[in-house]
Amino acid sequence: MPNYRLDISYDGGEFCGWQIQKQENSVQGTITRALEILFRHKINLIGAGRTDAGVHALGQVANFTSDEETDTAHLRYKLNSIVPRSIAVKNVSVVPGDFNARFSAKTRVYYYIITGAKSPFFYKYAVYMYNPLNLSLLNSYSELLAGKRDYASFTKQFHKNDSNICDIISAQWRKKGSYTIFRIEANRFLHGMVRTIVGTQLMLQRTEESPEVFGNIIEGKDRKLSASSAPAHGLFLYKVTY
Repeated sequence: MPNYRLDISYDGGEFCGWQIQKQENSVQGTITRALEILFRHKINLIGAGRTDAGVHALGQVANFTSDEETDTAHLRYKLNSIVPRSIAVKNVSVVPGDFNARFSAKTRVYYYIITGAKSPFFYKYAVYMYNPLNLSLLNSYSELLAGKRDYASFTKQFHKNDSNICDIISAQWRKKGSYTIFRIEANRFLHGMVRTIVGTQLMLQRTEESPEVFGNIIEGKDRKLSASSAPAHGLFLYKVTY
């Protein structure tokens, strides 16, 4: 039974998120319906990252199995002819049977993009902020994120039976032209985690709070300590590593 891997990018603005939800337009649901048209049987599509409503992806990965063998280049062409323009299947490949897009992943990398130049063309993909950002201060906050610990302060949902432990590999702000990019890589992310981290750091740097304040928020393990989430349209799932 072939196990097919899909490498996907999408504009999240049209969707309720990656995951299928009743009576909502999701990325997973849209691609699944297209696959079921082509294969003529039920498809269980597994995604590497469950992006929220309005969040984009440059490097989402998904997989599914089917009894039917098909040419991968032809499948890619047919899928792209069915799904809307807001979704692009960049590559289709056959992978080992034990490959699982979600559980085989080692890390996920997200980018959050802010621009200081207002644009009528890219406003859907970067958050416009007029005031300049203090990258040195923002990076002093981000240095405290690296490591394996409880990140309950940055998640939308808290369930006693769920683990809030994540292993953040790196987190850094950098400037590229008129854009400021926050890059964060971890083995997993909690619901709304990246946007809450960004929103909290931006709030603290506006009043020039010390890194110790951000450290106390991390250690507090309480969502009430952090700020509102940054807007969804600035966030991208950049890539998944295996």
